[in-house]
Amino acid sequence: MTELACRWVQDRLPDRARDALDIADAARLDQHLATCDDCRAESVVVNALAVPVVVPAEVEAKVLGAIRANVRSAVTNGFGIRHYGMAATIAFALLTGSIFWLQSGHGPPVGRTEPGATTMLALPDSDPLLQEAGLQSLSEDELRTLLEELES
Repeated sequence: MTELACRWVQDRLPDRARDALDIADAARLDQHLATCDDCRAESVVVNALAVPVVVPAEVEAKVLGAIRANVRSAVTNGFGIRHYGMAATIAFALLTGSIFWLQSGHGPPVGRTEPGATTMLALPDSDPLLQEAGLQSLSEDELRTLLEELES
């Protein structure tokens, strides 16, 4: 059989198992199944899967009870909702604490800078290079030479 015909049949096998095909499609499908071993084998599998399985009530109750017990133990022993709340509280505290710390002047300046603006690093007055015998006493040429040496 052609691959296209087999694909058409295999797509409709679940509908046939539920008696949901119209008469013309059912006849075309039956005609194909009479001549195609592969599709007929697939039809047997689909028909077997279409039969509803009846689960005894006691088995269903056992399974549901086991699921509920596992859910309860996961919530009480594992990472439950209260843990997510605690993690969110800690994250909020760290975020707000770091914002207050930065705004109090302990960290780098907080705020926006204009595009293209340069920021200057404020060095403490106790820096030995900024004392009279330091960088301030150097000429412009000496500073350029120093920068070239530092960059190389």
